[in-house]
Amino acid sequence: MRDMLFDILRQVTTATITTMLLRKGIRRCWMDGPKPLSATDERVVGPAFTLRFVPVREDLATPESWGSPISTRAAIEEMPEGAVVVADAMACPAPAFSAIFFAHG
Repeated sequence: MRDMLFDILRQVTTATITTMLLRKGIRRCWMDGPKPLSATDERVVGPAFTLRFVPVREDLATPESWGSPISTRAAIEEMPEGAVVVADAMACPAPAFSAIFFAHG
């Protein structure tokens, strides 16, 4: 059932999603700078795993803090297989945390 739903969602166009959001009153919603992970034109569909990334001071980002249950690394380790990461990086550029994804992905 889930795979069938994802197959259907892969066929939905950006225009259709925009219209659906407009009908629900959402007029100013966008993602800044999403980029494909591969050269294929296949759409990525899956359950969202939302990660809020708050940059910290380097002197506080210690190996001990990385093991905290509320750390970014811990959250990534808990991400379910097949999930699509939605990251709120508070306007911080992706390289600030992309190395974590690729090192543990």
